Amino acid sequence: MNNINKVVLVFSIAIVFFGYKKIDANEDTINWSIYKNPAYRYEIKYPEGWHYEKETDFTGKDNAVNFYPPGKKRTVEYSGDITIFYYRNPKGLSIDAFFNGSQGTCNYFLNEGGEKEYLLNDIKAKMFFKIKAGFESKPANLVIPVKDKFFIISDVYTKYQDDLFFKMVSTFKLFEKEK
Repeated sequence: MNNINKVVLVFSIAIVFFGYKKIDANEDTINWSIYKNPAYRYEIKYPEGWHYEKETDFTGKDNAVNFYPPGKKRTVEYSGDITIFYYRNPKGLSIDAFFNGSQGTCNYFLNEGGEKEYLLNDIKAKMFFKIKAGFESKPANLVIPVKDKFFIISDVYTKYQDDLFFKMVSTFKLFEKEK
């Protein structure tokens, strides 16, 4: 590779990631418990003392996992402080095309807090703040596109965006299918 090609390559990589805020792992999470989902091939750490509960769709397939602090339990009105949702994206749509309301999803662009782009373990993700979802406003949703699916890590009933929420998000990792 000649010098011109090297410069073009470096410049192209810089353009691709320019403007994305990087979410780095945090030392505070070293001793946290790990939740692994082999079906969707991801893992995430959660704070000591917290617990989780899986949600299933009408077919019985997992479609979300809810994380709770000590002493809290799921009710009709409360589904967890931090939730990871899973959406299939068979058409390979971009975040903007999938979450504009036309795919039967909530329109993430109807938000009061704007959106911001992040880089999470070399994956370009987008955070939407204060989304209008029916009668309630969800504080933050980080959308992570992965091939034919999206993961959404949602700060559902809390205001952890500046602390615990980002610590948990920083531990989100994909892994290869186990043999």
